[in-house]
Amino acid sequence: MRCNDGTFQADRVAVFLPLRELFQEPCNSLERVLENCLHDELGLDLNGNPVAEKLLAYGRLFLLLDGVDEVPAPHLSAVIQNIERIVSSHHRNAIVVTCRTAASENILSSFTYVEMADFDQQQIDAFATHWFQAFNQDQSEADRRSKRFLEELYRDDNQQIRELAITPILLNLACLIFQQMEIFPTNRSHLYKQGIEILLEKWDTSRNIQRHRFYRALTVARKLDLLTFVAHVTFAKERYFFYSDEIEQYVSSYLSSAGIQHQDDTDGIIDSKAVVSAIESQHGLIVERANGIYSFSHLTFQEYFTARWYALNKTDPDMIEIGSYLRSLAEIT
Repeated sequence: MRCNDGTFQADRVAVFLPLRELFQEPCNSLERVLENCLHDELGLDLNGNPVAEKLLAYGRLFLLLDGVDEVPAPHLSAVIQNIERIVSSHHRNAIVVTCRTAASENILSSFTYVEMADFDQQQIDAFATHWFQAFNQDQSEADRRSKRFLEELYRDDNQQIRELAITPILLNLACLIFQQMEIFPTNRSHLYKQGIEILLEKWDTSRNIQRHRFYRALTVARKLDLLTFVAHVTFAKERYFFYSDEIEQYVSSYLSSAGIQHQDDTDGIIDSKAVVSAIESQHGLIVERANGIYSFSHLTFQEYFTARWYALNKTDPDMIEIGSYLRSLAEIT
């Protein structure tokens, strides 16, 4: 945003490309996928348009390629080759590739490797202060809650939660829990559990929004189990994105296997489409990324629910190689 408004790298055109959104289906050739995406983003034909050729030739593009670790495994090698080829042929452009630390393994040899620093105390304080201001209309109440939040966070017996607060998404969950309860959970797994339950139970209530009557009638436990089932199925298939008919099928399968019967007013079948819509609009845990294409709003949530599945089903995660990060969450029972 700063690049495109001229306050940073003003001589370049910044383009943000989430890699996991670009490589979801098998393809005979991925050689030109990134160029095609640039065409869509810039509205320029990179295969012949003189403006696009000049942008590339004179190094005027600032490519932000996000989440190489989230590309489905069958496509990863081709994606890395694409990136390396662009670096080789258009090296005057600025290119940044992101990847979570645990999965990085220096897979892009031509890049300089840097690691994003964790939040320091000043950044944690600023985040929390702004967060409570955004969620509380009354300024004095916002100040009271943020002050109380920080006082509790820095108590000696809350060290474990404080260690999590260096990560923005977990700091956000901590703020959400404190907004509702004014107390912290005891460990990482409880942070996830309580934060997600708040999203499942109280999000719409606080905004006076009414959702589909069938989904509204499901208990929090049922909603947790439903999301756990969807996460497990999609994660096992290495699917971070899934079409609407897929997730509707998963929802219908879960409800049927759980013995939950629902007669829709129109066709007498489970209205899984309405349930998917309710999940998306009510909690923000699953979102529609593009027309008819869904994913968990953050990969962390998909991993948490997947870990929950293995914990509840007493399955040894080592047997299916889901990694140390997933195993670290398996304490939830």
